[in-house]
Formats: sequence, structure tokens, C-alpha cells
Amino acid sequence: MYCGENIAVKAQEADAEAVTIRCRRWSCPICEPHRKDEFIALAFAGKPQRLVTITWRTRPGMTRCEIARAMLKAWKAYVRKYRGRKREHEMEYLLVWELTQKGTPHAHILCRCGWIDQDELSDFMRDKLDSPIVDVRNVVRKPKKVAYTAKYLTKANALIEGTKRYFRSTGWAPKFSYKKTVEKRPGVWKFFRVSLDLWLKEAFESGYREVTRRRDYAHVTRGPPRMPVQEASSHG
Repeated sequence: MYCGENIAVKAQEADAEAVTIRCRRWSCPICEPHRKDEFIALAFAGKPQRLVTITWRTRPGMTRCEIARAMLKAWKAYVRKYRGRKREHEMEYLLVWELTQKGTPHAHILCRCGWIDQDELSDFMRDKLDSPIVDVRNVVRKPKKVAYTAKYLTKANALIEGTKRYFRSTGWAPKFSYKKTVEKRPGVWKFFRVSLDLWLKEAFESGYREVTRRRDYAHVTRGPPRMPVQEASSHG
């Protein structure tokens, strides 16, 4: 199925709605810009305070996926330790990957939390990963640093086979998503292999008059019947 070739329609006596079904693949030229916007909105919605970078110490014997999983496991262990020690502070995060020039993953992590001791984090990652190179920066009121982190998601090398493009803690933020209108509006929906533009053309020919049109969504209603010309002139 090609992106956008199918629509979902809910038709009622007085009105009808239709929404284009999108693939939501990052490789899709139509969906990718919207997935990027969705992620950037998610990054800002978490109200980050820190930007943490963890760099893997290059050594042979592990695949990129294995490295990414080991880094994620170590980071989650640090989060548990942080939360357990500083109960008065929250620790929520959004993690994305980048590949270095040597081809190994390292992690950029936006955090909403209190102070992170860089030396302590370095010692922790040395014990867990034998990778003590970490960086912790303040990003409060620094939207450019948030955007700097978000841009890595749209790079081709941000996708490491066998793992997700990004990870977020449960409390980071309500997830921004271009959810299908079908999922948000109750009723009986039927699916058709036709474009939204062609459906609108047929809807107008079937007696629908008014239209609300957004990117992948249309809402039409039946207007009042048109008065015949001869009947209108008889009242003149």
C-alpha cells in the first residue's frame, strides 16, 4: 500500500467525514516532515533542563545494536539510582542516538531533573560500560540546544537496526502524535482505495455542499436544497 492511497470515511445522513490513511514511515517523503515536527514538539513539551551526552569507548566485538542496548540499560540503571537517592527531584528523559565518525553509537539525552553531577555520572558509566566520557549541560531557556538534540532523529544514522530511534520515560510528556481521525472520533468507518480529492468531488456531486478541509481531513455537510429557478421567479 502506498502512503495516502486509502481513505477512511464515516458517512451519516447529515454529514460525512474522511481522513487519508498515512504510512507514518520515517523514510516516506510525505510523512517524514510531520514525524520530525512531532518529535521536536515532544522534545520541547518535556520542558528539559539538562542535556546529557554519553559516548561509547570504541572497542571491537559488539554490534551497534548491542552497544545501544548496553548504553540504554546503563542509563536506566542510573535513572533508578538518581530517583532513589533524590526523591524530592524528578528524573524524566528523552533519549536519541547518533553515530560518531567511527560508526559507534552515542546517546543524547534531554532530562527534566535536578542537578546531575558529571563526575558521578562518569564514574557510574565507567563501572557499567567502561565508557567514562560523559557531558552534562544546562538547557533551561536554551531552545537551540533542544533543537540541536532533536535534529539527530531525522538523520539516517539515527536509526540503528534492531532498536528504536528514541526512548522516553513515561512521565516525560503526553506524546504528540498525528493520530488518525478514525481513532479519535467514534462511529462506523469504512475504508476505500481512493484519494481524498476524488472523494470530495464525488461528495459534491452527491449533494454535499459545505466543506472543512485540512491537510488529510475533510468534513462535508448536506446544504439546503436549491430553489428551482421557476419557483423563485414566481414570488417576484
